[in-house]
Amino acid sequence: MYNSRILLDWLSPELRAIYTPFLQINDKIDPNWLTNLIQIPLLRFLPVPMAEKAFFATYLAIFAFGLRFLARQFGTSAMMLVPLGMLFAWNQLVFKGFTNNSLSFALLPWIIGTWIKLWHGYRTIDLLRLAMLFLMLFFAHPIGLVFSLVAVVCLTVWKGMGLYRKDGFREARLFVTDQLAIGLLVAHPAILLTVHFFLRQNWSKEKDARLTNTNLLDLLSLKTMWLTPVDRIPAIVAAALMLTLLGVGLYRSWQTRKWLVTDGLLVFWLLTVYWVFNPPTAISGGLEVSTRLAFLPFMTLFFWLLTLPFSEKTYKIAAFSALGILLVFTALRLPVWARASDLAEEVVSCSDAIDEGSTVLVLNYDWQGKRPDGKPIARDIWLFMHVDGYLGAGKSLVLSDNYEANFWYFPLIERWETNMYKQTDKDGINFDHRPPRANILDYNRRTGGDRGQNIDYVLMLSYRDEFAQHPYTKEIFDQLNGAYKQVFVSEHKRAILYKRLSK
Repeated sequence: MYNSRILLDWLSPELRAIYTPFLQINDKIDPNWLTNLIQIPLLRFLPVPMAEKAFFATYLAIFAFGLRFLARQFGTSAMMLVPLGMLFAWNQLVFKGFTNNSLSFALLPWIIGTWIKLWHGYRTIDLLRLAMLFLMLFFAHPIGLVFSLVAVVCLTVWKGMGLYRKDGFREARLFVTDQLAIGLLVAHPAILLTVHFFLRQNWSKEKDARLTNTNLLDLLSLKTMWLTPVDRIPAIVAAALMLTLLGVGLYRSWQTRKWLVTDGLLVFWLLTVYWVFNPPTAISGGLEVSTRLAFLPFMTLFFWLLTLPFSEKTYKIAAFSALGILLVFTALRLPVWARASDLAEEVVSCSDAIDEGSTVLVLNYDWQGKRPDGKPIARDIWLFMHVDGYLGAGKSLVLSDNYEANFWYFPLIERWETNMYKQTDKDGINFDHRPPRANILDYNRRTGGDRGQNIDYVLMLSYRDEFAQHPYTKEIFDQLNGAYKQVFVSEHKRAILYKRLSK
């Protein structure tokens, strides 16, 4: 949301001048634009809280109607399973801020459904839709594009094998080559852009991003706002429900021994499971690979389950069980959500004390967040890593905490000479450490002296007295006491703002 606000401000020469000493526009055609393309018009017409809600409502609508569209290709009965697929819409990937990656998976059923629809005859509108979907996938995230291409190939080759058994090699070859030629035709812009992107890659990979059986069977990817071990129960129940349907589906397939052309989705699921346990880090980039892939085996299994002729009783049990699990998830998450929202609102309450166009160094002492009574808001999940972004989304500010801009493949890129991560570090440790460390007073000198930049405000989030004796904390207060004054303290002291004396 913060970077979308910057991109919106960039359209105004006056506001653009605030950011140009610190940021530049990525002049390459790279992924990770889709989130911003959705958020920018929302921020133009809605207040920040409403724009954020509208964004996530858009994501959920793309996810839900994509599942519905895919289910329609297999008959009205399959549509009863859509609530089961919706269990996976609200996952850790979304909560950790990987919204482009999440959007790419939400687009996946649209691609598969449109591809299957082409088997009944080529319509110009369907080909255009497919081309647009592939392009949207590129601008979302390449990992979704790769999986969509794999799904298309699996479906096509499997159906070709069925034609070989029925009509011989010639018919099978014609079908497969025609289908893949069409796929290559409509997807080639996205494929070429992706190849160009990967050839330019310059990122580190995780040494071991594999999941364990426990990660998968406990469905920890649905662990978004947890406080007690009891909260894991609905995730385990969801995993058990999916595996039960898998068992029923495999048993029915073995009983009938029929060659179903849609069983290409079963092959796709098996490949997904393999990749989750043996992730291709050289392709994925290595950032939170296990988080990105953890729920995919269940989502791709759901695609295959849609193709099976379950009994009406099984459909109803699955649908109502899924709705029950969704209600339990909601009941567990909402109280935590409300407490998280209170903390975010307390952070935003300092906004009026910050002048427009200022630079703000954020020192965040607790990514999990604490309630006013000191108890944790969430456990194991970092809800507040970038909570200060709400300030920048509502006002034209330069915030130190701009994680995305440190990577060359996002729309906005930091200028190294004013990058607060680099230019406030001390001995290689910066404000991203817990507790934070920052060389505040040397920032002006390190960014150019007389022509350098200043840190106008220092914002301390979730600071507590327990940090007072830490050497990094003493360093920070020694600097603040000489060059800054305290100008704002929030209601529960979870946001404390300091202003530069010479500003």
